[in-house]
Formats: sequence, C-alpha cells, structure tokens
Amino acid sequence: MTKKDIKKLIDYWLQGHEYDWATALNLNRSGRYPYALFFVHLAIEKLIKAIIVAQTEKQAPFGHNLVFLLAKTNLELSERIVRSLTEISTFNIEARYPGDAFYSITTKDYARQWFKTSKEIIQWLKKESKIK
Repeated sequence: MTKKDIKKLIDYWLQGHEYDWATALNLNRSGRYPYALFFVHLAIEKLIKAIIVAQTEKQAPFGHNLVFLLAKTNLELSERIVRSLTEISTFNIEARYPGDAFYSITTKDYARQWFKTSKEIIQWLKKESKIK
C-alpha cells in the first residue's frame, strides 16, 4: 500500500470510530442501552483497526474480538484493559442476538459504568498510539 492508501484507510477507520461513538451516545441518551453498548464496541473496534493500520501499514484483520485485535499492535496491555475489552467484546454478540439476560442487565447504571470505562479506554488508546 502507498502512504496515501494507508492514510485513507486510517481516516476511514477513524471516521467510523467517531460516527459509531456518536451513535452510541445518542442511543444511550434514548435509553436503548443494549444497542448503545453494541455501538460502543464498534467504536472501539474501529479505533483499534486504525491503530493497526497506522502501526503495520497493512489492512487490519477481520474479526471483532477487541483483545485479539489489540494484540496486533505494539501497545502494552494491562490486566484491567484486557478484562474490560473482554467484556466489551461480548456486547457485539449479545446485542446482535439478545436474550433476556442481556436486556435485564443493560440498565442505565450498567450502561453508565461501561461508557465511563470505554471512554477511558478510548482516551488511553489515542494517547498511547499517538493517533488523532
């Protein structure tokens, strides 16, 4: 890939990240917590894929497991980050194929907790990767 292609791909993932984060916030405000958390997952996934492209100058791998994707970067992962991303990765499946259990736990307080954690992870990812 050329430098121009790499920049275009990074921009693609970053724009998707910003769009999905805004969507997550809007869904959260409307009380649609399961889908808000699904979009939290998407926003983080796309940010990680932007980081992968920036660091490797190659296409990001397919997949939705955030820990697997982040392992493709040179960022050092703390146990806390791994635990949080493991849980956030479940939102991808749970919101697509929700059962009563997921709907019953995705309360306003539960969503608030995961939005706070996710925002911290996003800030950490941007700081550590030096991606804008």
